[in-house]
Amino acid sequence: LFEMACDKGDMKTCVDLGQTWSKKFDSPEGFEKMQIFWGKACDSGMIDICEKFADMIVFRKPREERVPLSQKYYEKACEGKSAEACYKLARAIVDNLENSEFKARPFYEKGCEFNHAESCYYIGVYLSEAYGETLELDKLKEMFSFYDKSCKNGFEPSCSSSSSLKA
Repeated sequence: LFEMACDKGDMKTCVDLGQTWSKKFDSPEGFEKMQIFWGKACDSGMIDICEKFADMIVFRKPREERVPLSQKYYEKACEGKSAEACYKLARAIVDNLENSEFKARPFYEKGCEFNHAESCYYIGVYLSEAYGETLELDKLKEMFSFYDKSCKNGFEPSCSSSSSLKA
């Protein structure tokens, strides 16, 4: 009965069914059912469910499965303007995949676009590493802009990077 309601587009029921199955998340059947029910809710635009499901995957699945299983849900939430989801996907990529900084950067950029302070900071870090000890004014200004935006959005560690580039 409830599955039929979900199939007919009652997204609250899909969320509730997914929540019920979340108690069995670690079993193959529980995970599969969550993918079905929360996947429908996510696909319908409930970005908070997309992000919640991706978070569960990252925190509870084996390391090698985290990014492949969570990425589409984080991406959906990121596309829905969840700056935190963009950042979490970037962190999941960096933390779980080898040589992955270039894969993470677009998600940091998207998070920064949505004013996520730590996302802006990590773009500044990448630029700093890419540019090395450059004294080229345009490159310094670019790095400064990301550290400054991060600082203005409340990420304290970026404030010292921002002020040292300003000097």
